Amino acid sequence: MAQRDYDSTVARIAGNIMGGSLGRTGMDLKDVDLAVQWAVKLARAIVAETKRTEPKVEGSPVNGAT
Repeated sequence: MAQRDYDSTVARIAGNIMGGSLGRTGMDLKDVDLAVQWAVKLARAIVAETKRTEPKVEGSPVNGAT
């Protein structure tokens, strides 16, 4: 089984976070950069927790097993 690539998942989660945040806050464009950084950090934390809690499968490169 190939190791999963979560880059697209991080991007999708961050986009969803930003989509919900910008419309409600009336944020200026100058603040968007900081908001994007925050959204990506949050998305990476979500993916890291997902990886951490995945079941470990013997012989699989997922979760560091070899």
